[in-house]
Parts: sequence; structure tokens; C-alpha cells
Amino acid sequence: RTQGVEGEDGEETKRSSNDRATAKWRVFTDRARELCRQKKFEEAEGFLRKALQEAQVGFGEKDGHVAAAKQNLADVHRLQNKHEEAEKLYGEALQLLVAAEGADHPSVGALLDHMGLFYAQQEKWIEAENAYRKALVAKKESLGNQHQEYAATLALLAEALAKQEKMEAALAAMEESVHVVDSTGLVSPVVLNKRMLKLAS
Repeated sequence: RTQGVEGEDGEETKRSSNDRATAKWRVFTDRARELCRQKKFEEAEGFLRKALQEAQVGFGEKDGHVAAAKQNLADVHRLQNKHEEAEKLYGEALQLLVAAEGADHPSVGALLDHMGLFYAQQEKWIEAENAYRKALVAKKESLGNQHQEYAATLALLAEALAKQEKMEAALAAMEESVHVVDSTGLVSPVVLNKRMLKLAS
């Protein structure tokens, strides 16, 4: 047999191994999500660690799927108040995702939203504000500033600003959020009014 044929056999074996790892990543991730819905966070963490390992094998260390796996693991740490571990994983996930997909990818904006929620949970409002502002930049570039996801981040930013008593900026962010959502027609006026009343209170 020639060297070329041996090389092809090797590539086929590698693809088969990667396919198995990818399948395991999906199964472990789905199982962890189900456990999270049941609030069994410790069990979910175990499956997400396995999912991360399989993502690294199946997709490669620098792939966006690895970033998503790290974010999922960070989220379950956040839900368990394991703040140090969560912050480290969020940072790693963000660095990977920006490198793999670019700073203006929608997934980057979504990840930054999660980071903002992580800081908000700890009442670190300056850090939350910074994360939401970065999320807005990513979402504006990828989705535009008339998208419901952009509006959702504006509402989160408004809350972070209000908690810092930056009321003028908070009201401006919420008003813009309401305007964007109202223009899409995807949220009822009742929900919009509730958002404004929550901020006002």
C-alpha cells in the first residue's frame, strides 16, 4: 500500500473519532440542560464537563463549540454561586468565541449578556453595565439596532444604570428599548408598560 492510502485511512479514522465525540457532546449537553430544568445543578455540571471534553476532541480546542461548552459550564457555576469558577470560564469562552467567530458575531453579544447577568447577580453593577454595553456593540454590528435582541440588552442596561442611580441614562436606555420593541410588534403594550413601571419604581 502507498503512503497516500495509509494517510487516507488515518484521516477516515480521525473523522470517525471526531464524529463520535461530536455526538457525545450533543448528548451530554442535552442531558445537562434537562438536569438544569430540574435544578439538579451538580449533576448537570458533571455532564457539562464531559461535554466540554468531547467538544475539544470533536471540534478542536479553538472552535466556537468549545466556547459554547465553556459558557454552559460557566452558567451552571453561576447558578450554584460558584463565582470564581464562573468568571474564569466566561472569560475563556469570550476569548475563544471572539477568536473563532469575530467580535461582532451574535453569539458574542449573547455571551456578554450572560456575563452581565453574572455580575448583576452579585450586584456588581459597574461590571454589569460594561458587559451590557459591549453586548450592545456586538449586537448592533451583527443584528442592527432595531432588533428585539438589541432591545433586550438595552433593558438590562437600563436596570444596571438605575441600580447605580444613573437615572437619566437608565430612562434613555429603557425608552430606546421600548421604542425598538414597539416597532417590531412582537411584545404587547402591557409588557412594555410593566418594563417602564419597573424602572420607575
